[in-house]
Amino acid sequence: MPIISAHPPLPDDAIAGSDVLRKARQMQYPIARAARALQRAQEPKEQYEALLEAADALSVTLGATAAAWLRAGGGDDAGLAQLRTAYERGVTQGTWNSITRRASAVSGAGAAFPGMPAGAAAKKLQVHLAELVKERNLWAHGSAPRTGAEAAQRLERLLPVLEGALERAAFLVDVPWVLTQSSSYNVRTRQFEVIASDAMADHPEFERRRLTSAVPLADDRFYVLVRDQEPLDLTPFIVYRPCEICRHAEVFYADRLPDGSSTVLKSFASGHKIIDSTLDEDIRMLCGPMDSQSTES
Repeated sequence: MPIISAHPPLPDDAIAGSDVLRKARQMQYPIARAARALQRAQEPKEQYEALLEAADALSVTLGATAAAWLRAGGGDDAGLAQLRTAYERGVTQGTWNSITRRASAVSGAGAAFPGMPAGAAAKKLQVHLAELVKERNLWAHGSAPRTGAEAAQRLERLLPVLEGALERAAFLVDVPWVLTQSSSYNVRTRQFEVIASDAMADHPEFERRRLTSAVPLADDRFYVLVRDQEPLDLTPFIVYRPCEICRHAEVFYADRLPDGSSTVLKSFASGHKIIDSTLDEDIRMLCGPMDSQSTES
């Protein structure tokens, strides 16, 4: 019996011509490159998997940005404790979404992170993200579409969901990521002059830029630039490291820190995994003693 879709078929150019995906290619590099890969995908099964990768990149980018803000004083130690505990088994897409939800709740209480959805908008974003996680779980547990026709039917439902999530995450364009290169103190202005690279848009070679900061910034780190606030350090969540497998530098996110082992990083672009013990203490010190916190899936 044929599967009957409740959604109208997607036009042939619905993905390649999506205005929402085009705008997403100006967001943080992990989202932008994934959106580009989705728009370039040709066959439904390839498009389906590219859509799941874009959803994952969106969740990690939102969650890491939210975690950096919460750690800088957003006022939710329980959220950071949840994240740190999750590192023991591996941080799931659902956990990153939970951190975003916590930051939205704090923003709704008045200590707003600029642009972060709150209230009804935050709930709608979480509905979209949860639906995308549900689909990725189906894929991961052996229920991926078996044919191009089945993949096309799922895309009919999932593309509007991803587009809705991206529209509600559009504020990310206004809180850009930068990768610092060097910093020097200007005694006249009493500020630090920083040379950095924009970690925005879909090209892996970031454009160079200059900025000033009232506080010193470490070299070779990702920061979130928030208007009228101090830059937010994304370490240990997001880092730039040479990949031992493909032999060039890539954007990685900290995926897990198993007990008695070292931090495992995962590349956004290739999925390659490497070990980085220099981040272990940063993760362990996110919030309180490791053995006193509970988990939340």
